[in-house]
Amino acid sequence: MPQISVPAQPLVFEAVYRAWYGPVVRWARRLGANAGDCEDLAQEVFVIVKRRLPDFDGGNVAGWLYRITRNRVRDHRRSRWARAFINGLSPDSIEQEASSPLDSLEMKQRYALLERRWSKLNDAERRALSLLEVHGMSGEEIAATLDVPLNTVWSQVRRARLKLASRPPRPSIARASEAARSATVACM
Repeated sequence: MPQISVPAQPLVFEAVYRAWYGPVVRWARRLGANAGDCEDLAQEVFVIVKRRLPDFDGGNVAGWLYRITRNRVRDHRRSRWARAFINGLSPDSIEQEASSPLDSLEMKQRYALLERRWSKLNDAERRALSLLEVHGMSGEEIAATLDVPLNTVWSQVRRARLKLASRPPRPSIARASEAARSATVACM
């Protein structure tokens, strides 16, 4: 990944594009964009960059580009869901490649579980965990990119990991026996 530094001279769009196109595409993918949409989203990001570059102070280029990418992916995802809702389609209706129907079912169940848990993360937790685990950034790099204190990064990562690893609560014995009694009474 290109170094995060304050340039001595104003940023030139072509240089920013060459240095950051790859990371922007990867960020878009890790933020939840479909693989086929990532390059289009990166192009949209750089259209915004070209328009806003004269106003950029030249400070944290990575953080600036990441925020633009995050916002474009979020907007893209929202419009995708809206189109799917209007057309009555499910964006998740794509069949998984599997060697057997059982494998396919298991993959779908695992994916659904991960998706449910991932959706319980707030944006800050999702960003911090993605930058750490997927992009291999250090805590210090994440803090600089997101412009937050280092301890905040680590607490977001910790909360995200706990939420992803959590198991659904088991019903207590008292609640289970109460439910059984209610079912028995209802059948009488």
